[in-house]
Amino acid sequence: MIHQRHVLKVWVLLILMLVGDVESVPAFAATTTATRQISVNIVITNPDVGFGLTDTIAVTPTTGTCAAPTANTATVVQGATTTSQTQAAITFPTAGDWIICYTEVASTGTSVSIGTLQVGGPQSFTPTTHSLTDAAVSMTISGVNLNGNANGDETKVVVGGSADCSTATAVDLCCAVAPVKLSPQPPDVVYTPTIPYGGLFTLCYMSQGTGTYFPVGDVTVNGASGYNPTTVPVGTFDLTVSGYGLASGLNKDRLMIASGTCTQANAVVFSDDLATDPNDPSNVVYTGTVSTPGTYQVCYRVEGLQPATTYYTLSQLLTVSGATSYTKVSASGTGAGVGDIIITFQGVDLDSTAVGDSAKLVKGTDCVKDTAVMTSGTPGAPQFEPTNAAGQTTLTLNVTLTEGGSFTLCYKSSQAGEYVPLSPLFEVAGAASWRNVNRRQVSLYSAYSHRGHHQ
Repeated sequence: MIHQRHVLKVWVLLILMLVGDVESVPAFAATTTATRQISVNIVITNPDVGFGLTDTIAVTPTTGTCAAPTANTATVVQGATTTSQTQAAITFPTAGDWIICYTEVASTGTSVSIGTLQVGGPQSFTPTTHSLTDAAVSMTISGVNLNGNANGDETKVVVGGSADCSTATAVDLCCAVAPVKLSPQPPDVVYTPTIPYGGLFTLCYMSQGTGTYFPVGDVTVNGASGYNPTTVPVGTFDLTVSGYGLASGLNKDRLMIASGTCTQANAVVFSDDLATDPNDPSNVVYTGTVSTPGTYQVCYRVEGLQPATTYYTLSQLLTVSGATSYTKVSASGTGAGVGDIIITFQGVDLDSTAVGDSAKLVKGTDCVKDTAVMTSGTPGAPQFEPTNAAGQTTLTLNVTLTEGGSFTLCYKSSQAGEYVPLSPLFEVAGAASWRNVNRRQVSLYSAYSHRGHHQ
């Protein structure tokens, strides 16, 4: 359904001829087709109309009558080149067959039909609502004298509902760029645009030779348009997904994080039911856990999209930041034992700024509960190098250990993250504790002395 007046603005040229005092009904004697034309000349003969500077022209569909014209009315204006001409500007609301109605205001005031005019162009399209997929959508456009052949009519989809086709941003343009997207299926044409994200759009149409796009109607595409944040720390995080027509709750929309293309074979984690964003009910919130830093594809499936395994690809990649591995050597370059040790972290989007990453060594395997023997970033504690640097793939940390043993090295990506244990265990050669070793020595000495004392 076309929602506003458009299609063709036709300059109607009225030629009024004086041929005596005998009254006659105005007669339409010009071309009856305005298909893909901007200007149409109409000749009217009526001796008693005169120049008719207060006369009017209106149009109505052929299903109506001139007694109650439904479309625009315009006052005729005397032509500039001859005293026997007048003209009026008429806007046709849609393509189709129209009755031209003439009213001689100064005389009878009665509106009479002087003929019909056919206006070419689109009238409607189906479907108007789509679920977003990676594939192109398909819309069948119906109208009058449509031309879907090469170098024929052109179409585009622009951002926003009821948008201005001349100024709004196009998300898909046909046909100078991609002729295959518009194909004839007489009397209709089929348009297969690729719409990259969910939203409300406007379908625009340009008839061959006119040079002007006009809106045909709104296109609703249910689906996600993006999410934030696009960088999260390793572990559990929230993503706020925006778009159009998103559905949260039991068995509604779904989100998947994949290590490659959006197929279930590449899935790292699936979503449970999505939650409604408390700050914006049109958004949904995904809570997920990714344990390995890296770059991932975010995939979305609209409720009811079939098959149920069909997910489409969001353009933004998700970066999960954190350390993936580490190496350690003593400051002297030998094996890592008690003393000064250089730890080098490898990972994704490592951050040594004041609000960035941190690391710690714990006695045991639990990064949360076990006692830390070293925590970076605290006053007097080791600091990452290079300092105050974000987006790094390596960071180093110089630590001094006074005891050996088996530890767990834990890494936290940003202050919003959580400590994650790195493999393998952090083994430090040397006595577990100087005091323990000393007590053992004392114990052995005492036993030896005791035996010697009894000999």
